[in-house]
Amino acid sequence: MKKFTSGGYVTNLISVISSVDHEKINSIVEVLLNARKNNKTIFIAGNGGSAATASHMVTDFMYSSKITGPKMKVYSLNENISVLTATGNDKGFDEVFSRQLENLASNGDVLILISASGNSINLLNCLPQCEKKNITTIGLTGFDGGSLKSKVNISLHVQTEMGSYGIVEDTHMVVGHIITELLKVQSAKEILNG
Repeated sequence: MKKFTSGGYVTNLISVISSVDHEKINSIVEVLLNARKNNKTIFIAGNGGSAATASHMVTDFMYSSKITGPKMKVYSLNENISVLTATGNDKGFDEVFSRQLENLASNGDVLILISASGNSINLLNCLPQCEKKNITTIGLTGFDGGSLKSKVNISLHVQTEMGSYGIVEDTHMVVGHIITELLKVQSAKEILNG
């Protein structure tokens, strides 16, 4: 087993963050701005640590981006514990997100799926619903990308060793913060341009 050191973790994290595809980030920002302009909803979902990242992104996108004009409608599919437990109990955990999309999503909305492995069944099960409703899908993945990497419209994949959850989750959080900062820049441009 490889020896863990804090310095090694930081070095690895810097390397992974440095490899992030900024063109993909710009594409994601464009999709989010287009959703805002067209009064569409941005849904975000993940499991475990990625659920926390989803909630954090919702907060940042909704409140910290200081967007003027049309408000950004953002919703985390992880938040309603009653819906999650009812669906998990009655239908199975594999449907906790897809059933919410069936009820809440409209044509042209956006779905961001966050998964270190890219193989979470409850996230993958959202994709057929997205095809039916013309929902743009964005995937944030790690490890080798799993199944999710090739099945979303925009895939922002950070290549890591299998099982490097902390590195992947840290990088996804940084990506969320970069997106938020780019939304702030866009807001500033809109203010300046009237």
